[in-house]
Amino acid sequence: MTNLKGSRYGYVFGSFGDDEEVSVAFPKSRTETQISSDAGLIKHKSILHWEDLSYEVPIKKSSAKQILHNIDGWVKPGSLTVLMGATGAGKTTLLDVIAQRSSQGTVTGDIFVDGEPRNQSFQRSTVYAQQNDNHLSTSTVREALQFSALLRQPNRVPRATKLAYVEKVIELLDMVPYADALIGNPGDGLSPEQRKRLTIAVELAARPESVLFLDEPSSGLDSQTAFIICNLLRKLAHESGQAIMCTIHQPSSRLLEMFDQLLLINNGKMVYFGPVGRGCRTMIEYFERGAPRCGRGKNPAEWVMDVSGASPNSRNSIDWNETWKDSSDRVELKQDLAHMRMSREKRTESMASGGEFATPFWTQLLVVTNRTFVEYWRTPAAVYAKLVFYASASFMIGISCFRSPSSLQGLQNQMFAIFLMFTTFSNILQQIAPQFGARRALFEAREYASKIFSWTVFVSASIIVEAAWQVLLATISFALFYYITGMNLNTSDADQHERGILMLLLFIMFFLFTQSLSHLLAAAIEVPQTAVNMGQPIFYLTIIFCGVLVPKDYLPRFWIFMYWMSPLTYLIRSIFAVGVSGQPVVCSPSELVMIPTPPDNNTCGDFLIDFIASSGGQITNPTARTACEYCPMRDTDQFLTFLSMDYSQRWRDFAIILIYVLFNWAATFGLYWLVRVPKKQKTVSKTAEQRDKST
Repeated sequence: MTNLKGSRYGYVFGSFGDDEEVSVAFPKSRTETQISSDAGLIKHKSILHWEDLSYEVPIKKSSAKQILHNIDGWVKPGSLTVLMGATGAGKTTLLDVIAQRSSQGTVTGDIFVDGEPRNQSFQRSTVYAQQNDNHLSTSTVREALQFSALLRQPNRVPRATKLAYVEKVIELLDMVPYADALIGNPGDGLSPEQRKRLTIAVELAARPESVLFLDEPSSGLDSQTAFIICNLLRKLAHESGQAIMCTIHQPSSRLLEMFDQLLLINNGKMVYFGPVGRGCRTMIEYFERGAPRCGRGKNPAEWVMDVSGASPNSRNSIDWNETWKDSSDRVELKQDLAHMRMSREKRTESMASGGEFATPFWTQLLVVTNRTFVEYWRTPAAVYAKLVFYASASFMIGISCFRSPSSLQGLQNQMFAIFLMFTTFSNILQQIAPQFGARRALFEAREYASKIFSWTVFVSASIIVEAAWQVLLATISFALFYYITGMNLNTSDADQHERGILMLLLFIMFFLFTQSLSHLLAAAIEVPQTAVNMGQPIFYLTIIFCGVLVPKDYLPRFWIFMYWMSPLTYLIRSIFAVGVSGQPVVCSPSELVMIPTPPDNNTCGDFLIDFIASSGGQITNPTARTACEYCPMRDTDQFLTFLSMDYSQRWRDFAIILIYVLFNWAATFGLYWLVRVPKKQKTVSKTAEQRDKST
């Protein structure tokens, strides 16, 4: 890069070649991380700067609240910049706006990378370590880094190279002793320091080409651990050429000295941007122009927060925002920003022409699906609960209807056995919704904002993995139900295989329908329990009007539409038809209708021939001349006709259920995009004339 003039901010542009060595003298720590210039990290070469950055969010239809007011600044390679301010001053908001993580409100001003506006690859070329250490608890440390490397490094980088780089990061951050440990949940897995190192390591595994953003990296840590983390950041900046910007609420003087630049804001307005200086002297000298001196023994961080009015109990009488606007330091900063804006350097290939994500859709889907399968496998309680519930439910229902005879009562028992299988719907919903909700929280909090993988991949992987488990559960339930109830005995050699395969497919369709509807509700509704509660009335409506409790012809006229709309209607029609069709009905003695002796010495068959032709049924003793035994049903097909079912429509009903499943999956994507996916933020750039006027 071209060298420009030096200033109080250091050299605005400088040489950051791969052979640059920077020596840093700083107090040694007992657990200090050793970083060398050949650690494998990409030395950042791009300078990020912003001018007149403002941000407002709507609070009513016709009004908005301004959060940030005309903020200027920059982050350059090899420097460590800290963003300070009181609680509510707008630190995290500013960091989110610069890092392109905010999705609501309106941003005015300009944000440049090497003098060019940010493009769609900006988010994935930078990294953002959030304050909360959000990680998948079922992954190991190494797996979490590999996941980040595989999806966030450019697709042109070979897989072996990405995995080898992960091992370098593990060694770089002294994570070898616990590299294969499960991350776990906060409090029962890694320690706070280890989780914070992991948060930084996951971002470094992406091999970022631009800036490393960190939000409150010392939050929740004790002083020693906070010092270790900040010392690590200093070494990443100075010895590995990283451009780092982080927010810290109120650091100790020991921590503040580690930073090169300070951006101090109060109520969303600039108070100071410039060097911290050795012993914080440069910063102190600026504020001592109008504030009481910082005496010996005082914490410079607390002192500057107090005199600038950033602390809650400060007695500041100076408007430091106006002081900053009138200062020569701001004029010098504006001049440097103008040089940056005019000096446009050639970007790296991936930053100049890269897409929103580093890897294509199918690579993302493969890696995310594999991780989701591992997540399920490492939560055995949920897996065992599903297996035990459906195996025991199918077994108990099957035993209760063990080889039911083909009598009228036996047919009703088999039909209600299928009905009881349908009642397990609510259990599937209660298991899927919480798991999906927890996975979605991690995705939306960190992974989508970092452009690791797309929301379509997230939804697809969730559907694929859950569907695979549901197919397994359906197969187990089919085997226990179909063979124990004896429905397989109702087949002939000609249709035995077709009926068995179709029955299995129908069981799979039922499980996939419940899974797809569960994902549909969970995708659209924030709280999993609310999704479960919303699913219950839908389930009750579909099962009440499916034709089991009340046959179609006996439903009130108004509710006939629900019979045809209920997906369970087509399931019960096809499952029951496939299970019992084509078999003779053998009425039990209690089901027979006894008719007195026929007149004129006729046989029972001759006497009732016209009645049988019009009403159906059969005479069990057609040659008898006394006490005719009449069975209301001749065969199971007549029973099916009474229930508005038809064996010939079995494949049509299967196709209708498949359409319901596909519709639910498509609606899941549509509702997730509509409700959950952040829409494009409105950004307004200032013209050169407006910038010069504000300057």
